[in-house]
Amino acid sequence: MLKKSKYKNLIIKEKKQIPIRMTSFLKGDVAELKAAAWLMEQGFFVFTNVSKSGAIDLIAVREELENCVIYPIDVKTMVYHTTKKSNGRVTGYNAHVLTPVQKEMNVRLLYYYPKSGKFMFQDEEEKLLPKSARTGLDRHVFDVKE
Repeated sequence: MLKKSKYKNLIIKEKKQIPIRMTSFLKGDVAELKAAAWLMEQGFFVFTNVSKSGAIDLIAVREELENCVIYPIDVKTMVYHTTKKSNGRVTGYNAHVLTPVQKEMNVRLLYYYPKSGKFMFQDEEEKLLPKSARTGLDRHVFDVKE
């Protein structure tokens, strides 16, 4: 519905809710922005990747023990899911693996858990995993208590 404004020749449309579909790409963009804010709260200077593709999402820089330390970071949104297997159902989070290029560049994975809003680096998260889930075929699914 249109209404006339008190300003000359200005017509105002009635405000309506516009539904926004959260695609996986949009969820990833939101996670990157939240990760950048979280890293800044941790004392890092954060630089973002201007292209949507690449091995690195963020570069975090911090002075540690009078040295400048640079962390290339790839942000991953952790989605809780259920997988059907022959021996029953398995629930957990998908584990993400670094690509060969990322390994060569010493990229650190930063996991974002949207339900709790928490962040965790991969090396910190792996300390919480049972030994059987760190290697082998079951590595793709694990459960982390938030």
